[in-house]
Amino acid sequence: MAVDARELAKGAAAQFTEERYKGPTTLREGTTPVATGATAILPNDPERLMWLMVNPAVNPGSLGFSREVTLAAGIPMAANGGIVSANVIEDAELIARAVYGIQDVAGATWYHVEVLRVTALEGEET
Repeated sequence: MAVDARELAKGAAAQFTEERYKGPTTLREGTTPVATGATAILPNDPERLMWLMVNPAVNPGSLGFSREVTLAAGIPMAANGGIVSANVIEDAELIARAVYGIQDVAGATWYHVEVLRVTALEGEET
């Protein structure tokens, strides 16, 4: 579910973010069923500034930046609320890459939230 930045009051966080990233931002959150085979979770998005991923399942998983992710060759996602996050300040262009996940033993539904810079088409206002 996307939250339009224009619907939010311009609080301190919104003002800071807009100044730092040269434009307004919006939140996009959702859930993705992650299987025991590599599963696409987030698409490539060059306007992404941050993402946060949560594994609420009782089994661990892994995430990575290609369909080659495995439990042994990926970033561990702990069970019962394991969290991994990335942001453009610390992780540079990696943040824009697609994200894939894989779950151990049984599939699970992972929660994710992203912060995206809002860009306008030529002639439009943000």
